[in-house]
Amino acid sequence: MAKRAKTKAAKTKTVKPKAAKPKEHNVLAALSYIIWPLALVLIVVEETKKSASDRHLRHHAYNAMGFFVAWFVLWILIETLSRILFAPFEMTKVFLAAAIIAIAIIFALRAYRRDEVVVPFITPFLKRNVKGF
Repeated sequence: MAKRAKTKAAKTKTVKPKAAKPKEHNVLAALSYIIWPLALVLIVVEETKKSASDRHLRHHAYNAMGFFVAWFVLWILIETLSRILFAPFEMTKVFLAAAIIAIAIIFALRAYRRDEVVVPFITPFLKRNVKGF
């Protein structure tokens, strides 16, 4: 009987579980939309070019940097117009800041779920012009 149990145990194959997607990469991808200097660090670090999960992280880092550069340019434009025209754009700046925060949180949640985030105008531009995106 013991002999039979040994042969049966020898015949069963051990199934290795699939490698889980690293949660750290999901968190870093999400945080890159909230904390833009982190996105800059992820772009500069050479080790994020290795695996598919790293490419996912790099994709979100580039998207986050493009998102914040676009918002910064828009912010400067509104600030300049308010200075030139002497117009009270204070409420516009408040709404713009609220929109930046809300959209960044939405993008961060989507990045954490490993969804592809497409920032209008920015993502297509980055796909055309950035090697390794």
